[in-house]
Amino acid sequence: MGSSALSQLGRWYAELTSRSWIVQPCLSAAIATSGDFVAQTIGEGTPVSEVDTRRLSAFTAFGCIWSGTVIPAWLRLLSTKLSSTASRVVVDMAVHETVLYVPAFYLGTGLWRGTSLHDAYDNLISRWVPSTLLAWSIYGPAQVLNFTFVPSPLRPLFLSVMGFNWNVGFSILSNSANNTEETAHQNHSGASSQDDRNSTPHLQACLAVAGSPAEDSALMVATRSTHSTRERRAQDCSLHQWSEWI
Repeated sequence: MGSSALSQLGRWYAELTSRSWIVQPCLSAAIATSGDFVAQTIGEGTPVSEVDTRRLSAFTAFGCIWSGTVIPAWLRLLSTKLSSTASRVVVDMAVHETVLYVPAFYLGTGLWRGTSLHDAYDNLISRWVPSTLLAWSIYGPAQVLNFTFVPSPLRPLFLSVMGFNWNVGFSILSNSANNTEETAHQNHSGASSQDDRNSTPHLQACLAVAGSPAEDSALMVATRSTHSTRERRAQDCSLHQWSEWI
């Protein structure tokens, strides 16, 4: 009875998606969006009014494009080329989850959120292993059930539903790296500002002795340059004082 009802549901969903290709992408986008929303509000304790909408939109876009179009095609390929559930699951974990999905997620959502390609790649490298292990732990058992009991037309939808748990966990995991990078950037900026404050009085004292308007202008440039440039400027100023004393 249950198998018959599942088969009927599969036929209905296959007919629905054949009439409108946008159904699966929209469902996948909605599930991805709700997963990140839950991750931000419940998992991370962010107030609803302060939800990161750009991050939310990145999950929405990725869910729509990857889960809504790439995964259905990938599942059809596995079902066509491989006959056993075990071989399908092994290939899915080894190829799709490890080599395709995780890199595509970090690079795609990172660029969507305005991160540079270099930073998105660094984020991927630092989170590749834990993200892949998380994917295996969720989608490994899910794919066993999917290929064993779920009719072929419903398999993408089943993965999208299972993906809600994945989206919550993956959202928290992937953004922990972003928060760490932002904190490190703020600390670096604070250290640079302190360095500017420490080096500027030395240059001002030096230029006050030299007394040149041109050197006063050079001070403005020097305080905005790198630490090494400021040190070279201070050395030049000291040499100028030495030549005047002689």
